[in-house]
Amino acid sequence: MIVRLIKKKKIYNFSLPSEVSGNYWITDNDYFGNVRNLINVEEYNGQWKIKSDFETKIMSGDHEVESAILKDYSLYFLKINTDNEYVILYCSPSVKKDVVRLRINTDNPITIGNDEKSTIHYNYPLVSKQQARLIYNDGKWTIQDLNSKYGTYVNSEAITSRELEYGDIIFIMGLEIIPMRQGLVINNIPNHVRIDERSLVREDAIIQRQSVEDNPDEENIEFYSEDDYFYRAPRFKTGIEETVIAIDPPPAEQEEDKTPLIYTIGPMLTMAMM
Repeated sequence: MIVRLIKKKKIYNFSLPSEVSGNYWITDNDYFGNVRNLINVEEYNGQWKIKSDFETKIMSGDHEVESAILKDYSLYFLKINTDNEYVILYCSPSVKKDVVRLRINTDNPITIGNDEKSTIHYNYPLVSKQQARLIYNDGKWTIQDLNSKYGTYVNSEAITSRELEYGDIIFIMGLEIIPMRQGLVINNIPNHVRIDERSLVREDAIIQRQSVEDNPDEENIEFYSEDDYFYRAPRFKTGIEETVIAIDPPPAEQEEDKTPLIYTIGPMLTMAMM
């Protein structure tokens, strides 16, 4: 599970292990830049649970809640007593299964919001009717926040207007949008996202349509002719062969010559004198 601590200017991201065990701190930075423990996440009957403490309270409307079980695609309000500040905790699965690639089919701006007329209609709490606007012009993307109540974030930083690079991550209360060349990649949150297919076309639909148009009679398609053949690629195999190697024994140790030196030098001197 991924837990995001959403503040007015920044998002703090935390990944909890897939095996639910132990306990972990959700942290942020205070006004002096120091890391501080905000709220603890612990295992409880095979689920992740957060508990209110003296510093941070879990809120349900105007009432404090003692604890809460974390669930995917859910959000929780927290009150930080020391700052008298409200922040949001948003939970989502670690693996995004429903990811959709979209191809642009219009020159008009792409609107995002909780209004049914939006190009990307995101029906989720805390999303404004007119949340943000995406503009694609001459190969470049620009995003504008439309004065939304809870903000629009790019790469975990709150923005008002910003030129995007391919691969930047736009985050709007769980909805993630990644701009690409002539298209977008979004996580299709179940039962919450609807796409205006007049402006944005799913790439899987494009591939299927092209497949039908290019191959109207799939039953008569020839994948290879009679002259084609298959062959086995050569296999190179290395092996070790046994070999008998004969090694000569080392030379025997020679006996030390104990002849007195005078017996060796004497005859030499005699011969020299003669």
